[in-house]
Amino acid sequence: MGFIDEKIGKIEDNTDAYDTSLILNGKIKYLPIVIYNSSDKLIYKLYNNKKALFDGNYSIVVASNYNKCETFVNSPWVIFNKEFSKIEIMSEKIQMESLN
Repeated sequence: MGFIDEKIGKIEDNTDAYDTSLILNGKIKYLPIVIYNSSDKLIYKLYNNKKALFDGNYSIVVASNYNKCETFVNSPWVIFNKEFSKIEIMSEKIQMESLN
């Protein structure tokens, strides 16, 4: 029983781990990371290349069962609202205050 629990624990610990070495070593050109998966929608974060991964620059790609695919660029925020079962994707807005 302990052996099985140990194996399950290792699998659970690695569930959220991503093998970034593939993009870092040039074995793949881009890195998609699934951040949401349901019966009608798939959302993933997409790093277009190694530099984008280092810079934290990603796109969000949303694909739905309704033959609709949307891409949001420039590292948008993904907001999960569990209460209303809603997902919003928003661009960051930077406001500059007057220094006067």
